[in-house]
Amino acid sequence: MGKELYQDPGTSVRYEDKIVKLAPLEAAKAALAAVSTSASALLDSKYVVINFVGGDDLIIGEVLLACDMLVQELNLLDNKATKVMFNSISFKEFADETCSVAVVACAGNAVGLEGVDENIAKGELYVYDGKWYTVAEGDITTAEK
Repeated sequence: MGKELYQDPGTSVRYEDKIVKLAPLEAAKAALAAVSTSASALLDSKYVVINFVGGDDLIIGEVLLACDMLVQELNLLDNKATKVMFNSISFKEFADETCSVAVVACAGNAVGLEGVDENIAKGELYVYDGKWYTVAEGDITTAEK
């Protein structure tokens, strides 16, 4: 999990006194701190799926920065056989100024599976506040007309 923080420097005019922490970047840092030093399962996988979830104020630009950080720090660019995908969901039931990230290594073989089993096989798992979630295709809404 990552939380946003905007610390006002008060009367100071020094830029260095202002602290800004973005929830997706903080979530990525926490994930990197929690991963073991040998993330060989990620490099040996056919797919690595990076899933972000947060409140309605989740910003895609911040998510992309955090995704890039994870790809770089996990050395996912080193293995050309591994495809990296990401998903990002904002949900009004989750608190604003928070974000969670799950990095899932998977084979990507969902042939003959349906529902939750298909989501898991595709690496479409989200974690928020200690609980795991999947998203049914019928529950997804987009900005398209």
